[in-house]
Amino acid sequence: MAASYCARASAIVAVSEATKRDLVQFYGVDPAKVTVVYEAAATHFQPAPPARIAAVRDTYHLPTRFLIHLSTIEPRKNLLRLLELRLDNVVYRLGFGASRRQARQLIRHGHFQVNGRRVDIPSYRVRPEDQIAAAPTSAGAQTAIEEATDLTASVPAWLQADHDNLTGKVLRVPMRDDVDIPVQEQLIVELYSK
Repeated sequence: MAASYCARASAIVAVSEATKRDLVQFYGVDPAKVTVVYEAAATHFQPAPPARIAAVRDTYHLPTRFLIHLSTIEPRKNLLRLLELRLDNVVYRLGFGASRRQARQLIRHGHFQVNGRRVDIPSYRVRPEDQIAAAPTSAGAQTAIEEATDLTASVPAWLQADHDNLTGKVLRVPMRDDVDIPVQEQLIVELYSK
């Protein structure tokens, strides 16, 4: 999969000469396509403690390999924003699940639709203007979803929820200020970039 991405890319940014060498050796990338931009960490930089990294993984129920893979997409700016746009998290934030685990289970069982199509992948990334709705055929899950909406105090500003019709909409991509998790994602990304 990585080889096809490398073949399609018009330019690639590597974090070190070793990474550039690996791209050329293992994926056959033209060395002229690869630019090295070094991680210029400050001298006072200390990697995030494992407990903080574990807190992010536990919050979003992610395995370590997923976190490493995710950190390759503009990591310092987008780590938590991309995690917030996962379908299981959006269903939870809309108030259709009492917890992320419950939202994940409801999605796995096919009780939600995105833009009118049934989606059963919790890690599905939603986009602005996507419509999320409880599937009409999921009468058994309606009770659980309605009970979860009663527990919801508020919905984030980047989402719009209609609890009566069990529908929601992603208005925009969440900004870092919209994410209420007290984590410095840059420290996590720098730790996994080494």
